[in-house]
Amino acid sequence: MDSTIPQRDQNELDRLNREYPGWRVWRNRNGDVLSGWVATNLNPHSTFDPTLHGDTAEQLERLLKCPPHRIGRPLREGEVAL
Repeated sequence: MDSTIPQRDQNELDRLNREYPGWRVWRNRNGDVLSGWVATNLNPHSTFDPTLHGDTAEQLERLLKCPPHRIGRPLREGEVAL
């Protein structure tokens, strides 16, 4: 099975990463099958959720425009989550 990302999806990934520089946007996989859109918050001290998920690029972008706040507090430098 081909595990490459289709060009139209790559174009969306590039655009979302460019337009939302505080996040790393990528495609999730279930084995070799692309299964979702994910954004990882690059700021460990942010008050927003550390990871956003969407079934489509459009769903993920709606979350990126208005990300939900995290439930717990951000970790301090050198602190480890238990």
